[in-house]
Amino acid sequence: MPDNNLDNILKLYNPWWEDARGDWRKDLPDYRRPVVNEILSDIAELPQIISVTGPRRVGKTTALRQVICNLLDKENIEPKRILYFSFDDPEVFGSEELQRIIFDRLVERAGARQSQKIEHYFFLDEIQRLPKCSGSKIR
Repeated sequence: MPDNNLDNILKLYNPWWEDARGDWRKDLPDYRRPVVNEILSDIAELPQIISVTGPRRVGKTTALRQVICNLLDKENIEPKRILYFSFDDPEVFGSEELQRIIFDRLVERAGARQSQKIEHYFFLDEIQRLPKCSGSKIR
């Protein structure tokens, strides 16, 4: 998969790259559940991998989007430093090979950005759908 194809896919999932205050926010509820503050606290205390688990359809994705809003609005994180991707995407879900390619590319991006010594935020939704990738490494 060429990088420009991945970039086009990622732009769909990351509308804040184009407009941090755009229409993508209109579907978010005004209220925030306590889990949003817990995630933000975890990010501040443990800036590595944080797992958000729970039954389907309870609002985990909405909570992640609210966390992203907080990072943009309150923490003034540059939009391009926040990346969201859902492995629940029908285009991706049907192909284990494509899932592995995308995951490996995201890991490569994380490694490249790690050398910049600036925090970047990766939100990988529905990652449990990803088949085990024996060749992939996350540090």
